Amino acid sequence: MRLVIDALTVSAGGALAHVISLANHVGAAGHDVSVICCDDRPYAARMSRGVRIDCPNILRFASRVNGCRLPVISLWRETRLPRMLRREDTIALNPNGIVPRRARKLGAFFTMSQNMLPFDGAASSDFVWRDRVKLATIRRVQVDSFRRAAGVVFISRFAAERILEVTGQLRHHQIIPLGVPAGFSRQPKQSYRLGPIIKLVYVSDFLPYKHHCEVISAVAGLARDRKLRVEIRLVGRDWSGMQRKVRVLAGELGLETQVRYLGYLGHGELAPILQDSDIALFASSCENCPTTLIEKMRVGLPVACSRLGPMPEVLGECGRYFDPFDPASIAKAIEDLLESEETRAQFGGEARRRSLAFDPDVHNRTIMEFFSETARIPS
Repeated sequence: MRLVIDALTVSAGGALAHVISLANHVGAAGHDVSVICCDDRPYAARMSRGVRIDCPNILRFASRVNGCRLPVISLWRETRLPRMLRREDTIALNPNGIVPRRARKLGAFFTMSQNMLPFDGAASSDFVWRDRVKLATIRRVQVDSFRRAAGVVFISRFAAERILEVTGQLRHHQIIPLGVPAGFSRQPKQSYRLGPIIKLVYVSDFLPYKHHCEVISAVAGLARDRKLRVEIRLVGRDWSGMQRKVRVLAGELGLETQVRYLGYLGHGELAPILQDSDIALFASSCENCPTTLIEKMRVGLPVACSRLGPMPEVLGECGRYFDPFDPASIAKAIEDLLESEETRAQFGGEARRRSLAFDPDVHNRTIMEFFSETARIPS
């Protein structure tokens, strides 16, 4: 079997880590693997020897020229990519929900749903009109691609149900959750006793549907009413000046010195921050399969979590839930976890055990079984 991964629009973050993990898994099983990308630098040091990295010069050049990247990628995908898929034992995967128009003629072309935002009208409405137009375009492209694909991988039951309401019945689909590497945090959190300063951590990029302002308002109210000393660690990239809005609000509410903005952190830097925190927050209202939530669970942190989207599907009964639009609801969930060391230890231990089910090796093995069975190609 030969696997070709169309990673032309994958360059960073969880999507990049997923492509590398899957390619290395398939290569280690003795199969031929090719990853097509616009820039081989993020891949070179992390790929095993059995994986071939294809970076066509035209795509490398186009990716560096403003306005050229997406049109050239689209044209190359429609005209040149099919030539790489002529072997009968070839399976192609685009992990970003994009499938060429000729996919049915190409045979075994699969894709994945990893972006819930184009299918969430409430969350997308918080963006400016240009971004809403872009999201609407992505939605149309993905709906058409899902219908053309030989099979679609959904990474949560929530996403599958919501998207199938739009696409109708697909040729083949399967729900295969993502995973967090076992090495992310080998040792669980050891102590759940609170110190003089309560340390809260929220790992998520600064986007409208992540509700950082509601979190800041909730913590400010809780600190004021309960006379608590708190520190909030915000881990994630800024987006379109959203962090400035959070900083201004924190200053107005008297939390200016208690909020730490740590930016993006890799796994090696993030795990110690989580280990040193008392309570994790996750306030997103739009997710597909939230790996940052699973990472907090893997450490064994007690979690105060949004009750929307797939979050209950991931966290189960291992945390306290809240309405991410309501600061009072967020504050109540945090307060419940502050009441008892025993409660925090119980939720933290249960969350860690539940997180072990989200295993990247299981994901990779299951995804290749799905491809092989659907395409009827021996694995």
